[in-house]
Amino acid sequence: MRTIGIQGRLEPEDSDFVYSKVDRRYFFLDQPNLSLPEIYKRYTTAFAENIEVSEVDFVKKIEQIISGLKENSKESPILNGVYVPFIIPSSLANVDLGEAVNQLLVSVGRNFMLEFPEYEFNNFADSNLTGKIKVSADSRLGDVYKQLEHGDIVGIYFPTFFAGFAIKSQRESLKSLPEKMKLSGALEIACALVGSPNLLMKKADNYPNGLVLAGVEPTDSEAQNYFWYFEAYGWNLNFNYRSMVGPASEYFAGGISIVA
Repeated sequence: MRTIGIQGRLEPEDSDFVYSKVDRRYFFLDQPNLSLPEIYKRYTTAFAENIEVSEVDFVKKIEQIISGLKENSKESPILNGVYVPFIIPSSLANVDLGEAVNQLLVSVGRNFMLEFPEYEFNNFADSNLTGKIKVSADSRLGDVYKQLEHGDIVGIYFPTFFAGFAIKSQRESLKSLPEKMKLSGALEIACALVGSPNLLMKKADNYPNGLVLAGVEPTDSEAQNYFWYFEAYGWNLNFNYRSMVGPASEYFAGGISIVA
């Protein structure tokens, strides 16, 4: 088990390709409100009858994840970082991953603009992602997404665990982490923003990180250096796509997902 730092970020090792071994906090996130009833209500607003898990079970599962992390001294520092719960609705089971993202982006945008009517949600990536996204083989997400066949997935997203890490180093580092830690991908990051649309809103003079969907990648073999991400720009929420898988950037952060 590798070391997690005091801010909930994985401590870089010599083999990691990172912007800086020291977390300089030029880009960082503020912890959103963690009122689980309020977060659950946003899911029922966004997905209506497609949410199967009850509010009681949602709260119980989130509390169990947190309790389990607190009981492990090597894992508990992850709770010093920012984290938000998510629910992935089982209605997305057996749906093409790109099509699932198409659907979720509608809910992300709707909940964001309900919360912040003075701002906008923009999709600057491809308007139709059907058939264009696949799970990265090194992400551990394949089995997670298959669990949707058995019901809603509840978990917690830790968005800045890999702050400043190149995407390839995020995938490689996962091999030295507990099996329950998955490299955050398309469904859980989008769903986390449905439940916590203020995740990228700042409280002071900090700049928020861009949130990389490092657990997924393009199906097109000629586009393997491209990735998707969410970012706040002018306090609009944007979904975007760019080429830079190789280099490390202080701006971008990959996340860890832990499911109940």
